[in-house]
Amino acid sequence: MGWVTSRWFDYVILFLIMANCVVLGIENPLEKGEKNIFDVLEWIFNISFTLEMIVKITALGFIGHEHCYMRNPWNVVDFIIVIISWVTSFFGNTTVYAVRAVRALRAIRMVSVFPRMRKLVTALLDICV
Repeated sequence: MGWVTSRWFDYVILFLIMANCVVLGIENPLEKGEKNIFDVLEWIFNISFTLEMIVKITALGFIGHEHCYMRNPWNVVDFIIVIISWVTSFFGNTTVYAVRAVRALRAIRMVSVFPRMRKLVTALLDICV
């Protein structure tokens, strides 16, 4: 389990999440035409996040005990987003592209890694609610 739960593994994944959010922000899903760099990047991100999921499932187990993959809420969110990402990759029409915005939810995961950011988000939520 060692390196899968290490800070460095989390930092690499967080870098990929930030890069994915940037790409989602600058991509125009309505742009028609042949394959472009965004299609290639989408496959790279899908494969990267799928590999992360497989590695964590292999190290932690999928379900059935206290510390398994599916007992962590962030992993459940990641699992759902990976599935949605692959579905949108295979059914790449404009109605499904709207669902791709769900991938931006990965950015929320940074809150779990950086305690100060968690305090900031909690304070903002307290103000708004």
